[in-house]
Order: sequence, then C-alpha cells, then structure tokens
Amino acid sequence: METNIKTTNFNLGHCRVDLSDNSICFEGQEKLSLQPKFIEVLAQLALGYPGVVTREQLIESVWDGNEYVGSKALTNAIWHLRQQLEPLGQDTVIETVRKAGYRLLVAPVFDEVSEQDEEPVEVSYRRFRYLSWSIGTAGTLLLCLMSWWLFTGAAEPGAAELKYLTRDDGSERFPKVSPDGKYLVYGASSQGGNYSLFIKDMEQEDAVARRLTSRDSNEYRAVWHPDGESLYFPSRRAEDGRCFFTEMTVSTGHLRFLTACNTRRAALDISPDGKELAYIHRMSGERRDEVYRLRLDQNDAVPEKISCVEECSGSARDLAYSTDGRYIAVARRLSNISEDIFLYERSTGVEKALTQGMEDIRGLTWHHDARQLVFGVESSGVRRGFHLDMTSQKVTDLDVQGVSYPSFIPGSDELVYSSYARQYDVAYMDLDEKIPQTPYPLFYSGYSQRLPDYSPVTGRVVYTSNETGFNEIWSSDSKGRNRIQHTVMERRALFPRWSADGKKIAFIAPDEMNEGNQIHVLDLASGELGVISSPYSNHTRLFWGQGDKAIYSSVNDAMVKFTFDGKAPLVIEELDFVRGQVVGDRELIFSRDDVNGLWQLDIQAYEAALSSGNKLPQPVALLRGRGSGVNWGNAPKGVVLSDKFNWTATETHVYFKERLSSRQYMVSALDRESNTSKGVLRLPSSFLSSFGTMSYIPGRDRLLMTLTDYPQRDVMLLRHPVIN
Repeated sequence: METNIKTTNFNLGHCRVDLSDNSICFEGQEKLSLQPKFIEVLAQLALGYPGVVTREQLIESVWDGNEYVGSKALTNAIWHLRQQLEPLGQDTVIETVRKAGYRLLVAPVFDEVSEQDEEPVEVSYRRFRYLSWSIGTAGTLLLCLMSWWLFTGAAEPGAAELKYLTRDDGSERFPKVSPDGKYLVYGASSQGGNYSLFIKDMEQEDAVARRLTSRDSNEYRAVWHPDGESLYFPSRRAEDGRCFFTEMTVSTGHLRFLTACNTRRAALDISPDGKELAYIHRMSGERRDEVYRLRLDQNDAVPEKISCVEECSGSARDLAYSTDGRYIAVARRLSNISEDIFLYERSTGVEKALTQGMEDIRGLTWHHDARQLVFGVESSGVRRGFHLDMTSQKVTDLDVQGVSYPSFIPGSDELVYSSYARQYDVAYMDLDEKIPQTPYPLFYSGYSQRLPDYSPVTGRVVYTSNETGFNEIWSSDSKGRNRIQHTVMERRALFPRWSADGKKIAFIAPDEMNEGNQIHVLDLASGELGVISSPYSNHTRLFWGQGDKAIYSSVNDAMVKFTFDGKAPLVIEELDFVRGQVVGDRELIFSRDDVNGLWQLDIQAYEAALSSGNKLPQPVALLRGRGSGVNWGNAPKGVVLSDKFNWTATETHVYFKERLSSRQYMVSALDRESNTSKGVLRLPSSFLSSFGTMSYIPGRDRLLMTLTDYPQRDVMLLRHPVIN
C-alpha cells in the first residue's frame, strides 16, 4: 500500500478531510469532528485508493494489530464513515469487498506540501501514538484518577459522559426520574424471577433501592404523575393472573386499579397536565396494538382508541408525550424486522413518519424543549442511542452502545437509560450422552449467531451472524468449521432455511425502503439472489414445501403458500400459523398463533380439499399448550409445549422446549411411535433464546439451538454534547 504521500490532509469531492483535528467539512457547512480512529481508517483507505485495503491491514495500522478490539471497532468505524459521507451523493462511498476488505470509491486529492514538511501519513500516526503512549506513561496517576470519571463531570470536553446509577445483581429496566429530579423508579428482577418496581434516592449515590410493589405480582415499568405524588404502571396480579393499569400513591403505597392491560410490559405515558394516560393496548377482536387513552380527570372514564382509528400501517409498540403536550411520538412496528417513529398530533389526529429504515425501536423520550427526541435502536443484535432534531429532521448516532428505553430527567439535558448487552450463540447438545451435557457453542467468535438450520444433504449449518456489523447469512460444517459468508446485503437477514435438496437457502430481509420485508432465495450454485413476488409487506418464519416447489410463510396470522410458477399466493386463512416444518413427503408440523401447542396435518390432502371445496381435514394435536376449550386428542398429558419457535421434528421424534417454572425449562423429546415424552436436560429460563429455533443433525444425534445468557442491565446516566 502506498505510504509516501506528502500530506496528511486531502479532499473527497467537496468534502475536506483534515487529519490535524480529526474533522471533515463539506462546502458551505461547519466542520464535523469525528473520532480519531475513524479518520485514521479513512486516511488508510485514501492511501490505498483505488485498491482494496484488507481488514488485517486496517487493524494492523489503526489498532496496532489488536484483532480482538480492532475487528468490531473497524466495522463500527466503516458504518460511521458511510453515514457521515452521505452528502457526497454516492450510493456507496466505501465499498465492502467480500472476503477481502474495503475500497474507497471516491478519488482522494491530496494537498501538496514542501519537502521540509514531507511526512508519510503512517509515520505521522505512529508518532502520534508514541507521543500518546509517552504522555500516558508519565501520567499514570492521572489515568488512575480518570477511572473516577464514571461520573464526576471530569470527562473530556465534547465527549459523552456516563455514570452508573445501579449495579445490582439483576436486571434493571425502564428507568424514570421523578418530576423534581430526586427519585429514580425502575423495574428489576434477579435471574428470571418476577419483576417489581424499585425506588432510589438520586441524591444519595450509596442509597439502597427500596421495593415499591409486591414480590407476588409483576411490574416492569412506571411513569410519574406531574405532581410527583403518584405512579402509574401495568401490573399482573398473582391471585388471578389478570393485568391492570394501576395507580399508586408513593407515600402510602395505596393502589387503585384503573383499567385492563394486555401485558405487564405495556408501554404507557402520562400527559404533561396529568389529565390522561396513554398506553399501548389491543381490544378483543383487533389484529394489532394501538394507542389508547384513559381520562384521569373523569370518574368512570372508558378507554378510547386514539391512533389508527381508521386503517394504517404497522402496530404501535411504544409512545411518549411531547413536553408541550401537542404530540405523541409513537414507535410503530411495520414488519417483524422494521420499525419507525411516527408523530401523532393530538389536536388533529394526524400521524406522520419521523424516521425511515430503523429496525427495532427500544424506547423513546422527549427533551424538555419539545424539539428533540432521543431513542434506542437495536440493529443486528446491538443497541445504540440516537438523537432526532425535530426542526431539521436530522438523526444523529450518539455513539453510545446499549441504550434501551431512555428517559430525560425532567427539565434537564441529562437522561437515564437501561444499558443492555447480550450474546447469542449457535449451540449444540449431543442427545446420546449417558450423562446430559450442557449445550456448547458451535463457534467461539465473540459475535452473535442465531437461528441454525441443518441440511443433511450438504452436511452444513446455515445461520445468521453479525460479524460484519449486519446480520448476514453464513454457513459452516456440522462442527462449526469451514465457515462461509453467503450474503453481503448490509441489512438484517433472518430465519434462513435450507431447501430439501440443499441447493438453495430461503430467508427474509428488509425491502429496499426498509418499510417491510421480503422472502429471498439464494441459489448456491450460481450465487443468484432472488426475491419471491408477494403482495405482502411482512413475512415471518418460513419453510419449504414438498419437493422444494413452494415456500410457506406466516402473513397476517394466516399461512400463505408462494410458488415459483408465477401463480398468485395461496392464502390458507383457516390455519393461524406461526412456524412450520414439512417432515417426509407431505406431513406438516406447525405451531399456531391462536393457541399454544404443536399440530400435525397432511398438507397435500388439506390443500386438495381447500381447492375442491370439500370438507377440510382438521389438524391433530401432537403436544399440548396452555389453553382451554381445545381438543388435544391423544397428545400426551402432563407435557406442555412452552415455546412456539424452539422445536424441531423428525419422522420419529419431536424435540421441544418445555416450561417447568418461571425460572426453569426442560429440553424434551417426544417419541412419536409410543406417544411418550422424556426430559433431556433442565436449563435456566434465560438459557435458550425465545427468538431462536432448533434443528436436528441425524447420524450424530445432535440438537442445534440458539444459546444466550441472562442479560445484565444497569441504569445509566448520560450527558451528551449533541443534547442541549
């Protein structure tokens, strides 16, 4: 790679890159400071133009060869550089070259300098790093004192400042600060137990949090009344399992039940004048969650739906009142891998989009000036904080990882949030062991891998991995070796499934507008990536039909069959389908959305009856679920399927996740011939991802699954220079 460049500064089109102060500047705009490592990466790409700069070269030159730190940091740097260089007007400024590295697609124009000023860029960086090391060695005491930085206000000017507010052995979520800024309320649990609300004195750092609600009920999140005297929260009662939005007088602990809720995790907020409670709810007979309000200043008030009274896109998931009371920001799920924020105007009922192309909104909050929003986003398994300027509509990455459910301290530029980090691994468990073994990761890569599916024909496991910063489709052999990256979409791919002949992989990924998703089919021989023609914007878990001639997916709670002959999709509304698998030539085994359990059906006979108008054969229950009024037939008693996703079937067995208690699950095996079930291994409730799946490797008698750990969540305080 060429290093004898006579300058450290250069232009990319109308963008000026200045290495002396780590900034970029577009013509007619102010300078924008970037992290020094980002500028170093950009400089190395410019030095290598027009060739490819490998990841190894970049990690060696920028991170001194530290692969552990540099690998993830490089992916993050490339992502940020692409965002900041968007004004250049090119679709891609930095190209990812598969299995090689990165290439700059805009020609750099370097400054000319005199011979006495000549110094190669690499040498300059090395001197800078050496100088930094020297200063650091001389200032050991200062560096020790910097550990006190979390959080004394002594951080570097212009940098984000963080402080731990909780460090408990458990999981703290949904923090909210009282109107006077003195008290923090949050939901917390230890190792899978019930959640309760806790309160902590913000002015006493060493103060122990006090439990507000009973151990026997379940409460996740709460909001303060503007007077600071009451809290409002959804609560699931222990005595009957019913869920109610509840008012608590903080000083006395007195409870008043207001109205029913669907779930103890239901999002809610209170208007700035304290007169109404808004919350996410779904009435009986409705197909999606929407925003409801309950008047708190009226006796015997009845809940009223206020968003999407008429047909609109997506399903509401979270909300927040603007501090001036004019708007409600609503996080709306458009498909299972795309979600955006919409602005609902209270006076007119009009709703408009504020963001486009987000994946998974994890909480949102308004600044006290009602002109700024901060929200969390999960993208390919990593959560980050973002800032939205309502005036310019500009979205800025705060470059703070783990941000979940942020909430501004009333009247302040500071906010609190629940930090979040969780690892996912494709794991295996050998079923023929005499002594049950704990599942072991198939890979030891440090990245998140999920959703394995095994092909007996190819002997390979397909899965998703965020190794490149995006969830892409990968595969390996059955021992986790010889890994291959199959897609470079730089979008979130999910639910990969092998065709029966092992020649194709089907999966879903966002559409080009990031407003929905599409079914993609990858032909391994040609490398061609096709898209199934579909009138729908949201497809969920899929499976291949008989002879690989069709793909089935759940769409709007119905099962839809997509063929490759150009015919219109076949909608099977009678099957409230979640996930399915074809066993043998014609047996469909599937889980349902309307009731938990596992069912069996002759899919060929069913579709023939459907097309001819004859009486439809009824599905037969294989495993029971928790439901009443269901004909469970000969499904074994005392065995209950607890997870609609974590199961897999063969002609002789069904392997599944069985719930034993709120803290414990069992991996179990149903012998289909004897219709008996036996437990294989007990696991903690947090061990198997509810977002995962199972797959069976014949011959090795091995079960694949998505393994996870119990996430450690702590409440953090954030000050950030973007927020003011």
